[in-house]
Amino acid sequence: MKNRLLILKFSPLSVFILILILPIIAGAQTNGLVNCGTDTQMCTLSNFIDLLVNVVRFIVFNLGVPIAIVSIMWVGIRMVLARGDEPKYRAALKSLQNVLTGFGVIIICGLIVLAFLKLLKVKEDFILPQIRSGRGIQ
Repeated sequence: MKNRLLILKFSPLSVFILILILPIIAGAQTNGLVNCGTDTQMCTLSNFIDLLVNVVRFIVFNLGVPIAIVSIMWVGIRMVLARGDEPKYRAALKSLQNVLTGFGVIIICGLIVLAFLKLLKVKEDFILPQIRSGRGIQ
């Protein structure tokens, strides 16, 4: 009975997260992380660096940002549902602090890797993804 209640409690959140992540997974299939390795184009060191940049972008922007947003929303819901119960409110506040700390660590690590590649003059135009109107992050 307790497991059934636990499943019912987290299934709306799971569906919401799945709805957020599925377009990202589908978008990854069209352009891919690696743009080489076919019969006509062999992979080079430059392609490996592009792969590293694409992986860092994917982790920071396509995974880190949506997970942080959903987590912040969940903490906000927990704060509202606390309804004046001080221990629950403090626990939600501590969760918010943990979410923001984790997101900050992800952003800082991603920027350190990208700054290191920029210092090596590996690639010049890769720090932030291009944002085009109507198409989202590219």
